[in-house]
Amino acid sequence: MKNFTLLLVLLAVMISCSDEDNDGAKPTADFELTVTGESPNAELTINNLSSDATSYEWTFGAQTIIETSEEPEPENIIIDKAGKLYVTLRAKNSEGSDSKTDSIEIAGYSAIKTYTDITFGLNENSTYGRFYSFDTEQIYTANLINGENGSSIHIGFNSITTSMLRFVSPDNADDAGLAIPNATHTIVDNYQSSPVITVEEFDSMTNDSLLVDMTVTYDQDIFGSSTIPNMVFFELEDGRKGTIKAKELNSDNIVTDIKIQKY
Repeated sequence: MKNFTLLLVLLAVMISCSDEDNDGAKPTADFELTVTGESPNAELTINNLSSDATSYEWTFGAQTIIETSEEPEPENIIIDKAGKLYVTLRAKNSEGSDSKTDSIEIAGYSAIKTYTDITFGLNENSTYGRFYSFDTEQIYTANLINGENGSSIHIGFNSITTSMLRFVSPDNADDAGLAIPNATHTIVDNYQSSPVITVEEFDSMTNDSLLVDMTVTYDQDIFGSSTIPNMVFFELEDGRKGTIKAKELNSDNIVTDIKIQKY
């Protein structure tokens, strides 16, 4: 009997403590956001001001290194895209949940992606590919392109002689020996006597500050061995801009580095 009475007392204490935790109240989601530095290396700090919550679900904009978190106050969140960042918190307990979305403006410029030593074949039947996809980050020979992956091809390469070289849009890839199914359109500017981005500027690029305001105009120009290293500029159908540094011409291939906006 004494043990039974003790058990009842313990249960009463546990129930009392549980009630004190949230008093039967639904949670309130609330937080503050602050940013240190500028994109693409800005860091987000979160101050969680929620009440009566026992768990948390955070959702972040695509420009952060993490998309979700269940930590009360997630840490080490790096932002690599300039502009408005949205953050949503869903606070929960046994009585229900509450959500809040807030935003903060991120200064600076956005991240770029860099591709090194991308090698295009000079000849149509070369073992080197002549078509590149930024989605798959692969180069393709003509026989590997079909109706399923055709829309992911972003740029092609064509050459007649070593003095007649040019990059082409996928929907104009018949010039490079292939009609690409479901082809997208890329604006390509193959040659500028005074490039808007020099080789030296290209090599030192760490964000899209030189790309964001760049205007790319389609041309039917070519470049040759005498102008290498040569800067080629392009804009994809989705609006992302980039530049190709054609840096090395060999007997059967041309070697390039490419930098393109991540967003």
